[in-house]
Amino acid sequence: MKVLISIFLLVFSISSIVAGEVKKDFNHTFDIKPGAVLFLEHGDGNVVLETWKNDQVRVDVKYHVESRSASGRDRDFDVEFKQNNNKVYVIGHEDNRFNLGFSSVHYIKYTYTIKAPSYLELDIYGDDGDVDVKNINGRIRVKLDDGRINLENINNKRTDLRTEDGNIKLENFRGDLSIRSDDGDVYVNDAHVGESDISTSDGRIKLYNSDGDFYISSDDGDITLNKISGKKLDVHGQDADVDILFVGKGEVSIGVKTNDGRVKLEFDNPVSAAFSLETDDGRIRFDVDNANIVRETKSFVKGDLGSGEGKIQIRTADGSITMSDAF
Repeated sequence: MKVLISIFLLVFSISSIVAGEVKKDFNHTFDIKPGAVLFLEHGDGNVVLETWKNDQVRVDVKYHVESRSASGRDRDFDVEFKQNNNKVYVIGHEDNRFNLGFSSVHYIKYTYTIKAPSYLELDIYGDDGDVDVKNINGRIRVKLDDGRINLENINNKRTDLRTEDGNIKLENFRGDLSIRSDDGDVYVNDAHVGESDISTSDGRIKLYNSDGDFYISSDDGDITLNKISGKKLDVHGQDADVDILFVGKGEVSIGVKTNDGRVKLEFDNPVSAAFSLETDDGRIRFDVDNANIVRETKSFVKGDLGSGEGKIQIRTADGSITMSDAF
């Protein structure tokens, strides 16, 4: 009897599996003027924003999902468009509550395509959807869970980016910058900042061909700073390895502190700074021309570079330290 009931339930379950499809398109155009802000909540949808010369924001949303479920109802989706003076709101509503039993999604295409003038300010919130933005001069705020952020040709006063596991990539960036990521990697190339604050937990940080004041921290992700210049560089890590090629010159302020990670600092040009290098269990390799060494032991080196007007401090517990001229 139990076998018959089990077979009946299995047959009933299989027979009740139905295919569902939701396919919707939305579009809306807003008239705006300089100082306008777009507030966007895009959930798991991808966002692609490019600029045009019109004083308008045009939003096109395509939602297409094919799924199979054993019970419950099909998912639903809607987009709310509204405007309050120079503030534009676009909010996606995706209803996933159909999942009362077995279900699977085998196809999904979910995209916000936005055209806007370069002066537009952005305030974007999402979950797993990616965000791609180009050629914006207004302030940018993006906060995602697992989605990826890609910014290109940005010239504004300030950009704030937050992710959980998603990677962040910036190319050709101008302005103050703040980045927070947990497990996602951060890649920045050709950035000119007044001040920046970049931090991750397990994610790697790679910064290339950039200048400005940089405050950088990572717990376990390695830090690579290649062809960096500016007056102030402050780096903190736990188990992270730190590799720096510094191409600035003159008076500098450089601080690097790690726990188990090694530190390598190379100079491409003469700099001016009083320096101290200290490690507990690691080793120190020092090879900088025209340095005045005041004190040197296996685990500590102190002296001056140039006129000694700036400051360089490197401290690590178990890692080794290398400071040298670039070859």
